[in-house]
Amino acid sequence: MKDEGSTRKDAAPQVDPDSTTVAADDEQVATAGRNIGSWLLVPVALIMVLLCRGQWAVIAFHLNGVFSGNLFHIYLNGFGALRTDVQDPPPVPGHASSLGGWLVCICAAVLLVAGALRGLRRFSGPAGITAVVAALAQIAVVIYSAVVVNSQSGGFYSKLASNAKASGITVTFSVGWALWMELLVGFLALALAVGVLVRERNADVLRIRL
Repeated sequence: MKDEGSTRKDAAPQVDPDSTTVAADDEQVATAGRNIGSWLLVPVALIMVLLCRGQWAVIAFHLNGVFSGNLFHIYLNGFGALRTDVQDPPPVPGHASSLGGWLVCICAAVLLVAGALRGLRRFSGPAGITAVVAALAQIAVVIYSAVVVNSQSGGFYSKLASNAKASGITVTFSVGWALWMELLVGFLALALAVGVLVRERNADVLRIRL
């Protein structure tokens, strides 16, 4: 006859089946959310590229004095391509292509590849960190481009402002709608990338619990 102490030692540990089921369900939810968030980075990266062709900067020329009024506007996209709202605009000195749009395209390409790799569950850890870095780099490029436009610190903008001032024309510089959208999309990409990493960590914790 066995005593009560030996019976307790030989008894198998009791596992609550309900808690195990809940943990397994939580892990499945975390895995599904992680995969969806990874694939969402792909269209976000494509939107970044498309916005590079939108208005990044708007330059308005105004006449002063008796004949005050708007002369014309110059619109620049992320690649530095120029268009105006008049048929025969005067030549714009110092105009050249811009690197801002190309840098955003590079960040978007890296983000797209990282999102696809995570979606396919290949190199998940490095791809997740790469996606965060790419989103941060895109945000930095956009903020720098906006500062250059507002402060007229770039060579083209400063030369344009000085030439217009010498001619008695007032020039105003403003950030275009596409550059603001680029910033919002960049923060969206960062939130998705960080969210994917957080879900990855939560899934690891759930696996340890199981």
